[in-house]
Order: sequence, then structure tokens, then C-alpha cells
Amino acid sequence: MRTAAGRAGVVKLKKSSIEQGADYKSAPCLNSFCLTGCDKSGELRLALQLAYTSHYIYNAPQSPAILFGVAAQSLLAADPSMTPPERSQIIQLMKDSEKEFLQAVRDLTDEQWQWKPAPERWSVGEVAEHIVLSEGALFAKVQEALRNPPNADWEKKTEGKTEFLLRVMAPRLGKAQAPEEIQPQGKLTRTEIMTRFAEGRLRSLRFAEETKATLKDHTAEHPFPIFNTLNAYQWLLYIPLHNQRHDKQIEEVKATAGFPAK
Repeated sequence: MRTAAGRAGVVKLKKSSIEQGADYKSAPCLNSFCLTGCDKSGELRLALQLAYTSHYIYNAPQSPAILFGVAAQSLLAADPSMTPPERSQIIQLMKDSEKEFLQAVRDLTDEQWQWKPAPERWSVGEVAEHIVLSEGALFAKVQEALRNPPNADWEKKTEGKTEFLLRVMAPRLGKAQAPEEIQPQGKLTRTEIMTRFAEGRLRSLRFAEETKATLKDHTAEHPFPIFNTLNAYQWLLYIPLHNQRHDKQIEEVKATAGFPAK
């Protein structure tokens, strides 16, 4: 039976999660690499409310029995290495996203490559340039994390973020403006973009296949507070998910009325 104090705690919990969710909706866009932005979807709001709820539960006063259980779990530190299924998943995502991208752009004419749906929207070529620039920046984040000393608090700092990346990235939930350094500048030719894409993907794929590093206990900071800390495994996973996200954007451009015929 729930005590009066327990009922009050539930009320406080619900109130806290709703208030924090409302605060999030007015926050600036959250992801400098197009992870997500000020999204109004019920799924994203629910995910964030659950995150705040989890934070409240973690910090709320607990009974000795619960505290003992938490202490016992803390003695069983998680392995910071990629598991074989995680490695396989990243490798497959990299191969699938590369295949999608190449199929999406392979047979386009130069006119189709350069066509813009509107002055403020990107052409297929500009999306492709952004994918290339972003892969370089994201792989640099993996390397930055690995140069940092192991983060003793990595489990708590990165908890739930892998699942969040998988849920929102490829489906294009939420939108954000890319930072200037990974915005297309039109300085690369089509041949240069495709060459750099192949080189960057080969590097990322080989790393995913061969690394023996403990990726999860090495972290690098995300520029927005909602994410704060991502580990090297999450930054690596980010690469194909970001690619898939913009493969869909290319298909959106091609499906826009007025897209040139061959």
C-alpha cells in the first residue's frame, strides 16, 4: 500500500517531469551535427520527460533496501568494450548507409545534382557535401574521446543515449541547423565529394572492424547540455545514422515537384 508520503512523491514526480518537459520545448536546438532539434513530436517529448523522471528517481531519497541494491550493482562495472553484436550493428549500418547514398546519387545528371527545391534549401550535391564534412567531424570526435583519459563516470554520463540516437537520427525526428564548419560551401566538385566520401567511409569502416579500444569509457562533450557527454562508441554510431538521416533528405529533394527530369 502506498503511503501518504509515497503518494506525494508520485505527484511531485509527475509535476517535475511535465515542468521539465515544458522547459525543453523552449530550449535552443540541441545538436550541432543534426542529431535532433526543437522537435514537437509526442515521442521525443515523452523520451525527454522519461529522462527527467529517471533523473528524479535516481536522486530521490530511497529505502535502505533500494540503496543496497544500487550499491551492489555498482560493484558490477559494465565492460566498456563494444560487444560483438554492437560491432556487427555499426558495421552493417555503415555498409547500408553507404549503399543507400550511392544508389541515391549514382545516376543523377549534373542539373539534378545542383537543383535546389528553394533558395534556402540544399541541393542533392549540397546534402552530399554535408554528409562528407560531417563524417570527418564525427570521426574526429571519436578520436578526441579516445585521446581523453577514461571517464570513471561514463556509465551514468552516457546512459540511454545510444537508444536515443537510434530512435531519432535516421527517422529524421527533429531538425537543426548544421554549424558553419559542416555546412556545404560549394567549394568541392562532385568528383571530389564522391572521392572524399569513399575515403572517409573506408576509414570509419576499418576502424569499426578492427579497433580493440575500450570505446565506452572514453568520452567527449557534446556542445548542447541535453546530451553533454557521449562516448566514443556513440560518436562512431553517429556516423552511419547521420548518413541515413541525410539519405532520406536526398530522396525528399528528388521527390519535390520541379525536380529536373533526365
